[in-house]
Amino acid sequence: MPTEKRPCRPEESGFGKNNTEPRREKVFDFLYIGLGSFDDPSWFGTQRFALALSSIGRVLFVQRPVTFFNILSGRKRISVSNWPLRFFKENLWLYTPVYFFPFGHRVRASEIVNRKLNVFILRRALKHLHFRNAILWLDDPFQGDWIGQFGERFVVYNCLHEYGLQPNRLRPELGFDRGPDGLNRYNLKIEREILKKADLVFCETPSRAERKKSLHERVFVISHGVDFSSFQEALRSDYLPDDLKAIPQPIIGFSGTVNRDKFDFSLMEFLARERPGWSFVMVGRIYRNTVLPERLKSLSNVHFLGERPYQEIPHYLKGFDVCIIPYLKTRVTDDIQTLKIYEYLALGKPVVTTDLKHFRQFPDELVLRAASAQEFLQKIEWALEYGGKPGLAKRRMELAQRNSWHERARTIQEILQTYLKV
Repeated sequence: MPTEKRPCRPEESGFGKNNTEPRREKVFDFLYIGLGSFDDPSWFGTQRFALALSSIGRVLFVQRPVTFFNILSGRKRISVSNWPLRFFKENLWLYTPVYFFPFGHRVRASEIVNRKLNVFILRRALKHLHFRNAILWLDDPFQGDWIGQFGERFVVYNCLHEYGLQPNRLRPELGFDRGPDGLNRYNLKIEREILKKADLVFCETPSRAERKKSLHERVFVISHGVDFSSFQEALRSDYLPDDLKAIPQPIIGFSGTVNRDKFDFSLMEFLARERPGWSFVMVGRIYRNTVLPERLKSLSNVHFLGERPYQEIPHYLKGFDVCIIPYLKTRVTDDIQTLKIYEYLALGKPVVTTDLKHFRQFPDELVLRAASAQEFLQKIEWALEYGGKPGLAKRRMELAQRNSWHERARTIQEILQTYLKV
């Protein structure tokens, strides 16, 4: 079975005496304002960047806030012994902001009080951990209020999404405040403010980096990586999840969030109807605004297994015969570098994907791209017959290893050392 996360020991929690480490020389201290939580079943870019940074320094990761109502209703739990400071692993601590005053997203006074309380607690946490002149790391332009609150020596804006292609963050129901180019003007205005204050900007794709370079002089491409050793460990294990064992082979699999704005349901239905003898398996959460089409759910060879813990994902993927990325081709999908591509490759699996811009960097025989539904089907057939050859599998794994989170962390370290003159 996959290893479960070790529970936090009492002496490693709160502001106790034993949850700090001796101060080490030439180590970065990061105050990371995250977009998610390590308590979430699925981990996305924000958690994985934090883990990577913990290999080159110490990280205090600020998780997604919870409200007092969430706690009272039982929807969220916070252990008093683990709050406010919780040790997660070597060089990584977690802080979950609690918004004690309600309606902070609508009542400005509540928002200000909640922010001030959490800034006060975070300052105590930084002092307790002996962080000095930390690097403030932000994943979201709407986190700009944190800048200047902690005496940080440097601000990094890690542009995980193209916010000009997303709805209004504060009022999603309003959709887009579109300009003539179709971009969300409100979101871009907020992002310009944080770009003025940031010392460094990281983007996951070259196309996004080029756009930000018109607004900032220090922009670098840092794509998502892969926890290569964990996926290799899964390959060596005999463990396979029971629900996957029960599904007939060959298995054509997808791992990740099923989002109606990205996932091509029509393509999946075409594939499943054309090849009823193949099993199509999707492992991942269904995004909040996504409703699975009944015509797809009703097919006996289509399996939506739902969200699974991050630690089990490698064991699901190793059971796939071919891994797929059946995305719609849009401005949004052409501008992303999905996490799953290197995870597939780390297991040596054949990969078939929609012909998206970012995937054109990969050799054709390692990542098969398809411009139509019929071509997608043909590429899967080729992958089933020829894609599992040892030579190709070895090349895929070597490519993934060159793009591990370890390598990403080393690149980030080199960039920071250049500008901080460590």
